[in-house]
Amino acid sequence: MKKVMSNKLIATLVSLLLVFSLGSFYAEAQGGVFNVFRQYKEVNNLSLTVPTVVEVPFDNDNFERPFFAVLNKDTNEFEASYFRTRTTENLIPISVEVDDMPNAEALRMVDDNLFTYANFSLPGDIQETVTVTLRGNRTITSSSLSVLLGNHVALPNTIKITTGGLGSNENIVVATKNMNSQRILFPRTSASVWNITFTYSQPLRISELSLNQENAKSVSTTGLRFLAKPDNSYRIYFDADRYTAIDTEEAPNLTNNEGVLRLGSIPSQNNPEYIEADIDGDGIPDRTDNCVNLANADQADIDNNNRGDACDDWDRDGVLNSKDNCPNDTNRAQADEDGDGIGDECDGEESRITEKYSWLPWVGMSVAAAVILGLFIAMAKSMRKENKINTDDSKPDKEQ
Repeated sequence: MKKVMSNKLIATLVSLLLVFSLGSFYAEAQGGVFNVFRQYKEVNNLSLTVPTVVEVPFDNDNFERPFFAVLNKDTNEFEASYFRTRTTENLIPISVEVDDMPNAEALRMVDDNLFTYANFSLPGDIQETVTVTLRGNRTITSSSLSVLLGNHVALPNTIKITTGGLGSNENIVVATKNMNSQRILFPRTSASVWNITFTYSQPLRISELSLNQENAKSVSTTGLRFLAKPDNSYRIYFDADRYTAIDTEEAPNLTNNEGVLRLGSIPSQNNPEYIEADIDGDGIPDRTDNCVNLANADQADIDNNNRGDACDDWDRDGVLNSKDNCPNDTNRAQADEDGDGIGDECDGEESRITEKYSWLPWVGMSVAAAVILGLFIAMAKSMRKENKINTDDSKPDKEQ
């Protein structure tokens, strides 16, 4: 009987532990979703009698990408959503050119697909420069350029914008300047050929390059749709700085305009849970981190090449400084005979045995101390014995 009760107790404890673990995992996953959004809107007090598709307007809101998370606050689950844009604009078609890059890859920067990007690799360990040319089939009037990056990528070091032909025929719109934002403002300019030159010290992925076409018609209405249920409240998270997976149930048909309830304007609020992307967790946001994928809170850059010392490779042996046991001496094999963390190539210690066995010198000193102590004790005993003999000899003989 006791054994059965004991087994039941164990099973209960295991179940509770499993539930707690799953709950913790769910909370962590949910927190990861909330952290990527800068703003949210509250949708409360809906007068519904049956489930209804509602549309929340986003006409006056600014955000980097149309990525949303609709949280049902009553069930604590995410709802499927659909972002609708009704457009009356007649955007000027744009082609893109990049030297030594296949056209298909270059076009990813103007394909209006936020999940694709053009990849600019860094074959060496020096700063690279690339010029992207945007060509409109007629004049484009603009005063801003948006540079949308892929996930977990640092901003380029500098940007320069010109119009017309390159070289002596170019007209400077933005002189070379440090890039600290994904949106670049400049005086209102009209041209059909725009050249954007970037310098970068870390691999670069550009998802979209978008000139704000001020001479094209603007978007009329935008809105986010989801299926709302009676007596339920919702929170819509938006303005994300990166993408993350959101688990939702099966999506209903949200594209059908019939029976959609368009809500009035809802104010936006700053999301206190937002945490700027920092994939290496060193406290420096990805966009300004000089080592995006390697923690280096000090951002040390002794050679001022805009790439942190931790992810640099000064000796060009293919091993980053932070992992190189001889960062200043080429040693691809990373040999370290004595295992002291200093590669043989730059280890100037003569006695590798004492480095490998750090306790050995202490044993030697202990033995030496013991020998000295033994000699001292032996000498003390000898001196005491000699003194005793001398004392006995100095005493007068007893009378017979």
